[in-house]
Amino acid sequence: MDICLIFFTKNKKLFINIKNSKKSKLQTLHAKKLFLCIGSVQLLDLLYRSNFLKENDIIEFSEFYDHFKWRFTFSAFEKNITTVRYHFCRALGHFFGIQYFARYLKLFSFVPLCVDQKFYSRKNRYKLRIKNGTITETENQEFVSKNFGNSIKYFNMKINNVEINKYLNKINSNIIGFGMSFITKKGPGPISNDILIDIDKKLKKIK
Repeated sequence: MDICLIFFTKNKKLFINIKNSKKSKLQTLHAKKLFLCIGSVQLLDLLYRSNFLKENDIIEFSEFYDHFKWRFTFSAFEKNITTVRYHFCRALGHFFGIQYFARYLKLFSFVPLCVDQKFYSRKNRYKLRIKNGTITETENQEFVSKNFGNSIKYFNMKINNVEINKYLNKINSNIIGFGMSFITKKGPGPISNDILIDIDKKLKKIK
């Protein structure tokens, strides 16, 4: 498997260092375009190793406040609140990190309980700082909650208050990111549709 170690620019051109894990051979390739389809943590790691994150840089993420509540399966949904309802057996699977509807989870289908994940319009922001080569929380954070990240739907990554798409564009206009970090979500709730719409818009611009 080939592994992208770093990317860099030279004379306005984009290059990628790739290591072949079988042969342990390092190759430098010129890339017309670089599509980053990686998670937030992996993106920070790549930017840091590529020297595009420096000491004392500030990283920020946003998410909408959410709240989990036990309900009966026949309970009515609350009006004007975006809610994702998980049946007890599916909620149990999520809790243990099971990504598929396992056969033994279906044994709990008779339980008349569910978990409602309610999303609210208020945003929760979380700021981090590069300090001594380590990512640490900043002090005196505004709006931040101890439960940040519980929704697993954080978005709108910024570096030094610059939105991540613009930040990458300053490095090289041919770097394009897909995923949660690269979208600016307007309303609370699930995030997959926003990611797909963002991908569609970016691909159409390339054409």
